[in-house]
Amino acid sequence: MQSWLTIIGGVLMAIVVYELLRRQVLKRAALKIRRAGQRTVDSAMVAAFKVLANAMTIQEVAGAIHSVPVADVWGRGVMAFEYVLDVPGMVTADLPEVRRLFNNELQAYAIHNQVVAFR
Repeated sequence: MQSWLTIIGGVLMAIVVYELLRRQVLKRAALKIRRAGQRTVDSAMVAAFKVLANAMTIQEVAGAIHSVPVADVWGRGVMAFEYVLDVPGMVTADLPEVRRLFNNELQAYAIHNQVVAFR
């Protein structure tokens, strides 16, 4: 009886260790993928900001342009990043024009650098 309990305990412990290691490996792989995506998005945004800066005055809030992941709640493979900008004198009515400029510049960047989008 004691040997069966030892075997069952060992199997349960092995399963727990396996699951912990598997989760760590998956977490590390997801972090690498997110960082690669974040670098791509940051470089695209830097290019878009350069073009947009010619059209209006933009100042980065924290110095260098960098993104912050919004949340990890959408599931595997979904990446969303946030940028904070301080644009003096901008009103809500200007936002559609800014969105259009950003979309056009990001589209041109994607075509020029062969960035593939998945939908």
